[in-house]
Amino acid sequence: MSPAYNLCLMSQAEPGPGPALLEREYELEVIAGALSDIAGGSGGMIVVEGVAGIGKSALLAAAATLARRAGYTVLRARGTELETAFPLGVVRQLLEPPVVAAGPKEQADLLMDSASASGPLLLGKSIGATAFDPSGVRLLHALWWLTFNLASRRPVLLTVDDAQWADPASMRYLAYLANRLESLPVLVLLTVRSGEPLPDQLNELSSAPGTRFLRLRPLSDSSTRQLVRSRLSASAEAGFCSACHEATQGNPLLLNELVRGLLERRVAPDESGVQQLLQIGTASVAPSVLRRVERLGPPSMQLAQALALWGGRAELRQAATVAGLSEADAGVAADKLAAADILRSGRPLEFVHPLVRAAIYSDLTPSAQARGHRQVADQLELESAPAELVAAHLLYTEPVGDPSVVRLLLGGAEAALGRGSPEIAKHYLGRALREPPEPEDHAKVLSSLGVAEMRFDPKAALIHLSKALERSTDDYERGAISRELIRAHLYAGSVSQAERAVVPVIRDLLKVDQDLALQLDAELIVAMRQGRASTPFADSRLDQWSGRIDGSTPAERLILSQLAVRSALSGAPASEVVQMAEAALGEGLLLVDQSPDSLAAYLPLYPLLCADQFSTVGRYLDLALKLARERGSPAAFALAFSFKANLSLALGELKSAESESAEAAQTMSSFGLDFMPIVSIGAWLESLILSERLQEAEQLLVERNLIGPVADTVPGRIFRASRGRLRIAQGRTEEGLAELVELSRTEQEKGASNLYLTPYRPWVALAQMQMGALDHAVETITGEIATARNWGSARILSLTLTMAGRVLDGDAALELFREAAQVAAGSTARLAEASALAELGSALRRTGKRSEAVEVLRRALDLGHRCGAEGLAQRARSELVMLGARPRRRALSGAESLTAGERRVADLAAAGLTNRQIAEDLFLTTRTVEHHLTHAYQKLGISSRTQLVQALER
Repeated sequence: MSPAYNLCLMSQAEPGPGPALLEREYELEVIAGALSDIAGGSGGMIVVEGVAGIGKSALLAAAATLARRAGYTVLRARGTELETAFPLGVVRQLLEPPVVAAGPKEQADLLMDSASASGPLLLGKSIGATAFDPSGVRLLHALWWLTFNLASRRPVLLTVDDAQWADPASMRYLAYLANRLESLPVLVLLTVRSGEPLPDQLNELSSAPGTRFLRLRPLSDSSTRQLVRSRLSASAEAGFCSACHEATQGNPLLLNELVRGLLERRVAPDESGVQQLLQIGTASVAPSVLRRVERLGPPSMQLAQALALWGGRAELRQAATVAGLSEADAGVAADKLAAADILRSGRPLEFVHPLVRAAIYSDLTPSAQARGHRQVADQLELESAPAELVAAHLLYTEPVGDPSVVRLLLGGAEAALGRGSPEIAKHYLGRALREPPEPEDHAKVLSSLGVAEMRFDPKAALIHLSKALERSTDDYERGAISRELIRAHLYAGSVSQAERAVVPVIRDLLKVDQDLALQLDAELIVAMRQGRASTPFADSRLDQWSGRIDGSTPAERLILSQLAVRSALSGAPASEVVQMAEAALGEGLLLVDQSPDSLAAYLPLYPLLCADQFSTVGRYLDLALKLARERGSPAAFALAFSFKANLSLALGELKSAESESAEAAQTMSSFGLDFMPIVSIGAWLESLILSERLQEAEQLLVERNLIGPVADTVPGRIFRASRGRLRIAQGRTEEGLAELVELSRTEQEKGASNLYLTPYRPWVALAQMQMGALDHAVETITGEIATARNWGSARILSLTLTMAGRVLDGDAALELFREAAQVAAGSTARLAEASALAELGSALRRTGKRSEAVEVLRRALDLGHRCGAEGLAQRARSELVMLGARPRRRALSGAESLTAGERRVADLAAAGLTNRQIAEDLFLTTRTVEHHLTHAYQKLGISSRTQLVQALER
């Protein structure tokens, strides 16, 4: 081992010189290697596991010394049993100090752009309504960028001791960070105690790239002998040392406590002392600790007990107040406790080990613990501490019917929810119910508890929200509770039961506030439909508003969006649907009403896409992405990009559709956004089918577990239509036809049949023809042509006519292909035009019209390339070769060769954005941006940013 390591071991081992870190050469070598790696920009995570007292803390301290000597930033935190009830307590320990200590300019740099959302948390400010983020995703993203900003100045070592006691939200941050460390000069060292329940997020850490696990071993017999001889007697006999090793099982902490006891009793370190050694025992550290503290006098015991109540770490003045001591007397007591190895030296006050704190705390009676925690909570409230920290102590107090306790617990719960810690909010509110609250506050506590339970236990949320609704007598409060009750039913899969509870509330609200009643009715309709094409209850409620609203209020816009979707699905003319959908958008107001994180903000885009209103959809999505970036909201980004992928698909930009859909799906996966995954997958699957990459399409279904049944929602039906088309394209015609026929039957039963994002009935006709049922095929396709003409979309009509030509033959087919090409030529639906031209060219060649066929096929080839429809382009090329023409080879380099992701990054770089700004805009890591730019430079044949603009225009 190098001298630097030896010095580190001797200076950092605790307690005493070196025993806790003896035989840790391998572990330190691993950590030193990881520290060296992060200096090169490649981060990682190491999880150290071992029993209490094995030396985990000393190993972290040694690692911190190595990192500081190398000039790294070292940020440290320790979990405590009390910390589990304090939202983001570990995160605050890690990241508050560098932010709070920074000067104004440095602080502004640390909290710039996407990191700004972490400012209220770390600077102790109110979260505010705009920052309310029950999912916690936005804050995770902000904390990641703050970590990035810290690491941009110098490499960072983050250490968390006793991570098994970290709160859930802090563990989510560490798990999120673990999956992004490969692009960040950050090393995370965690210790966890064996035998304690471990957080679920540790499973995520174990699968993260670059995570290593180290299990600390007990001290060997020889190391135990070295320690005993260095601290007890140099002449200690080998047999006596072996007895010490056997009694402590090589645990450094227990060994030190045993040696203390031997010294106090003047036990001879030979065979005669072995019996006394066994009588002293090491079953618990507590008796030894308590004896040492008691010998120091009452003030020291009072201070130690107060510090234990604070959680094991506090400022001197804080512990002194709870102990009932003056600061001067508390300072003397603290020095005595440090000299006795009960506290660490220095400030703030802190026990040398969690087991020492546990020994002091458990010696207090339950009533003393409760009284002490109330004292701590009162002191924290006087200091204007975060509401969650006050509430964390109130959890341990006795219920006495104090309204102020309920108020403080409610405040803590609200703050915890805003930080994305619903599990902790639940604990606070459960304690508030036991206080209990005053009758007028009971409904509020119950409803807040239901909101907290929504994410992880919707059935419990239903129970508490239903009770809250029963207890509430205020119409406005009942309306607010009903909105949450609707959401709970939605999450629990029992939304059909919401009608009975909510409709009476709507009737009562109509008497006092019609706008609020309409808003609640809109929420109920949206939930009842859940994206479904039709539900009797929702339809009956929609009917009463049809023709009576114009979109002038948030509630009206929400209802209009549902009316527009229903009208599109039931086959109303496009012009009628477009009018309702545009009124629902309100020139972007719907995004403000619902927030860009909500699926409800995007519903009207579906009928607008079906009606070829691409410019309207594009403007709206640009605004959604702008708001997503301003809010730092990955959920909004994922939803906007999912719909942007569908827009690209409708425009015939297949590479963009695939890339955007994949990015949306990746964002949802990275941030744990498990809602509506089919929204992000549908366009991806469809782009692969249209690109004729059928094997990749099948692989996507398998990877995303989408082989079996899916929910009957609009996105679900669009997906099933694509999956059925895939089966037919794969030659699994019977299987594909069965899926599409079943889909059609479902739609007919529920009174909705217009799926124009993925028109599938023409494919039913094609499959029927391929299976020999020509009469059925002709009947199906004839009906679809009439429906498409009635709808009025050039794209849909062109695609339907093209498919009709494939079902029929002869002159009829040729005319259908010709009309399909003409219809699409006047629109922006380039892929529909390319498909029609390819079929028309092939038909012209077969009828001997060679010169016209060449001209048509050249246009099909060009459009196919531009759309990224390589299968279609290849067929057009083959037809041209058969005609003796010499089609152009497609460029394998230059701007045309860039993938959609590379092009998007290159465009932003050409516009002057830095890699960091691009990463923030697209919710990527900087390494991903660098990867895209490297490939773009290679394909464009350039070497610098200054050449990008010209290269992209070539």
